[in-house]
Amino acid sequence: MKRDLLIILALVVAVAIAGCGRTKISSPSSSPLPSPSPFVGIMYQDFEDQSKPGFNTDWGGWHWNATLERSNTYVRSGYALKIVTGTNNDSAGCKIYAKNDNWAVNFNQASNNYISFWVYAVPVADNWRGVTVKIYDNSSGEGSAWSQNSTQYFTPNEWKKISMPLSNYSSVNLGNVNSISIEFTNEGTYYIDDIVIEP
Repeated sequence: MKRDLLIILALVVAVAIAGCGRTKISSPSSSPLPSPSPFVGIMYQDFEDQSKPGFNTDWGGWHWNATLERSNTYVRSGYALKIVTGTNNDSAGCKIYAKNDNWAVNFNQASNNYISFWVYAVPVADNWRGVTVKIYDNSSGEGSAWSQNSTQYFTPNEWKKISMPLSNYSSVNLGNVNSISIEFTNEGTYYIDDIVIEP
């Protein structure tokens, strides 16, 4: 009996000594993943608010040679603006206002350098892939910039980010912007999403 107790005691000591050399394995952390970096800049329009979509389907200054609708067919997130252009090869596009019907937006050029947006293009023909972006202030000022190189051309049937330097709009008061417009010359269907003013 005494011999059995000594054997059991020896086994317990051996297990304890062996355990001292092992590395403790921590259980997986239940902490959430780090949040994405906060957005830097101004979200001009993301077309998410159905009551204030940032565009008007009525004719007359709002759009030309095109039909407009809020769509969730091709989107970066939630909803996008769908523009179907006409067949006469003229310029086609629309005016777009900022979120919350803000008609006097400060683009804060001291901190921001670009007006950018995403476009998903389904053109009828593979012609010029450029776009024209205009900015209007509240004193009847108007500035226009168009695609200058391949980085500013859309790519058919996929999302492409287009960025125009704000330095191209020296004729506009960027501290008091009324609206912008996006224009295409290539017949087709275009989805616009997430228009931002950014560094």
